[in-house]
Amino acid sequence: MKKSLYIFIGLLLSISFWELSVISSIFSKDTISLFTWLWSLLALPLYNKGHKIKSLYSAKYIQYMYWILLGVFISMFSAYFFWGQKLIVSFYTQRAIYCIIMLPAILYIQPSENDIIKSLKWITIGTMIIWILSIINPGIINIREDLLENIQHRENTDLGVSIRGIRYVVLYFYILVMNYMKKFSIKTFMYALFIFTFILLFQNRSLLIGASLIFIYSIFKIRSKYKPVLMLLIIGIILFITSISKNIWLSLFQQTQGQLADPDYNRWKAIHYYIFEHSPNWFCYIFGNGFASLNTTYGQYIEKLRSMGIFAVDIGLIGLWANFGLIPILIIYKIILNLILKKEYPLFLKFISFHILLIPTIFTIQHNPHIMFFSIIIYLYAYYKEINYNPAPAITIQYPHERQH
Repeated sequence: MKKSLYIFIGLLLSISFWELSVISSIFSKDTISLFTWLWSLLALPLYNKGHKIKSLYSAKYIQYMYWILLGVFISMFSAYFFWGQKLIVSFYTQRAIYCIIMLPAILYIQPSENDIIKSLKWITIGTMIIWILSIINPGIINIREDLLENIQHRENTDLGVSIRGIRYVVLYFYILVMNYMKKFSIKTFMYALFIFTFILLFQNRSLLIGASLIFIYSIFKIRSKYKPVLMLLIIGIILFITSISKNIWLSLFQQTQGQLADPDYNRWKAIHYYIFEHSPNWFCYIFGNGFASLNTTYGQYIEKLRSMGIFAVDIGLIGLWANFGLIPILIIYKIILNLILKKEYPLFLKFISFHILLIPTIFTIQHNPHIMFFSIIIYLYAYYKEINYNPAPAITIQYPHERQH
C-alpha cells in the first residue's frame, strides 16, 4: 500500500468520513476510534521493511506522545481526589485521546513530504465536494434533527453544514501559498484562490482570520518581474469575489463585532471561567482537572456549565489546559515555536504554527480530527528536523484535472 493512501485513510478515520449519515448509521464514534487504533497497529505488518531515517522512529519523537499521555493520566488523579470521579471512569471517558497512537504509526512508516501533501490534497477535494453536496441536501451529514430543520429553514448567509476536515483544507492551502511565494505560478495561485474562496464560504471565522492574514501577506511577497501587473490582477479578482460575497462578509463582520462587544458571549464566559474559576487548587491549575464523565457528579456539574453557555470545547487549547493540564500545552507550544523560529522548517509549517498561536481557541488535541492534525504537524516537525530541510524548495502540486501518468 502506498504511504499516501495509508495517511489518507487515517485522515478519513479522524474525521469519521465527514460524519456522513450513511456511515454514522452503521458505525458509532467508538467504532471509528477502534478502527483508528487498529489502523495504527496495521502500520507494523504493512511497512515492516527498513526505514530510510532510523532516528525518526525513536524515543526522540515518540516521547511527545508519552508526554501528552502523562499529562492526561496525571489529570485522572485530579478528577479522582478533587472531583470524586473514579480512575477507571476517567480512563474510559477520555478514550478519544488514545487515537494519538497514530503518531508513532506515522513515525514508523515515514511518509515523504509528497505523501503527506497528496493525502491532504485528496482530503481537501473530498471536503469541498461533501460541503457542496450538504448545501443541496444537509441530510447527508449526521446532525441532530432540530439543527437540520433550522438549516433547511434559515434565512441568513450560512451555507452548507459545518463538516469535519476544514483544518486539513487550511493546511493544504498554506502549502499552495508557500509554493507560489517561492516560485510564482498563476495555476498554483488560482488553485489557492479557489480554496481560499471555499474557506470564506465555509464561514468559520477563527480559520478565516488566520487564512486571510497569510493570504494578504503572501500577495506582497510574490516574486515575479510582472509583479505590478499581477498585483492589479489579484486585487481585481479579490474585489470581484468580495463584491459577489459581500453579504457574507457583512454578516460575519456584524456577528463578530456584536459578539466581541458582548460580555455574555459564550466564548468570553468560557475563557474567563476555565482560566480563573474552574480549578479548585494549584494542583488542578497545573495538571488539569481531568475529563468529566456525564454519569458522575463532576459530569453533571460540567453539564450545568454547558446549560449556561460555558463549553470547554469552545476554547480549544485553553480547554485542553483545563482538562489535561500544562504538560500537553507545553509540548505543543515547544513544537510550534520551533517551527516558527528555526529556518530549516518550510513556510507552510510556519503559517499553520502562527495560526495556532494567533487563535488557540480553534485548535485542541483532546479528540479527532485534532489529534490526527497535530500528529501530522509533529511528524513534519520531526521529518524536516532530521533531513535538515534548509532551504525549503517549492513542492510539486498535482491538480485535480491533471492526468496521472
